[in-house]
Amino acid sequence: MQKFLRVFLWLTVVIMSFFFGGKAVELGERVLHGLVPPFDLSSIEMIETAWADKVAIIDSYIASHWFAFPSVVLGHALAPFISILIFVLLNRLLHSFLPEKPSLLRQSLIIISVWLIIDLVMDLVFVPVGPLLALVDAATSFLFGILAYYIAASKRMIVDSNI
Repeated sequence: MQKFLRVFLWLTVVIMSFFFGGKAVELGERVLHGLVPPFDLSSIEMIETAWADKVAIIDSYIASHWFAFPSVVLGHALAPFISILIFVLLNRLLHSFLPEKPSLLRQSLIIISVWLIIDLVMDLVFVPVGPLLALVDAATSFLFGILAYYIAASKRMIVDSNI
């Protein structure tokens, strides 16, 4: 029964971290897109052209709006940042209930990896920005996720330093 409870609590924390990470992206992009006119996705979804042509359309949009790509990168980076903060901090609360202390860094890297896959799919399939810009977006999201882990796992925030 105790193992079931541990798995249930862990899954609840993971689901909550993804939920709040997704909400952070939604809110962040809403705020950041207030500074940049939004790109009309229907203009590339309706076009039956090659992937490179869609990338060229988006590149021209990015070139005409200097803050368009940084706003997307910052918006996407909020997802792993908020997810990892919530994941580590909620696991900190669970440590008092659970006798075993799992490796939060390994689990955090898995959560960051899921967000990176989502970033790359968004950047290469749904809104194709090209491989270089997708790499910049994914690297920024990775760095924000690692930063969130080190903020949440710092000795000032966590009483038990066995993380």
